[in-house]
Amino acid sequence: MQPYSLLFKMMNKTEEVNKINLIIQICRVAMYLLVGLMIIFIPIPLFKNGHPVIRIILGLLFVLYSVFRGYQAIQKRKNESNNDE
Repeated sequence: MQPYSLLFKMMNKTEEVNKINLIIQICRVAMYLLVGLMIIFIPIPLFKNGHPVIRIILGLLFVLYSVFRGYQAIQKRKNESNNDE
């Protein structure tokens, strides 16, 4: 078996790969959201001596980044479904 034929077979499984990528993207969004909320609401010893505003700003950055990643995943999924039709 030639290595190129194996690569070609792998490229034909785009639907399965898209499902796996979607699951990974959902996990990333959930992770960023949870880390952001943990930084905001749970006092971490790293930020005990610092000002609470720094903790809130850092947590909000994580939450906003998770929203941004979720929006990107939704837009990518819509574009892929429109291209299939």
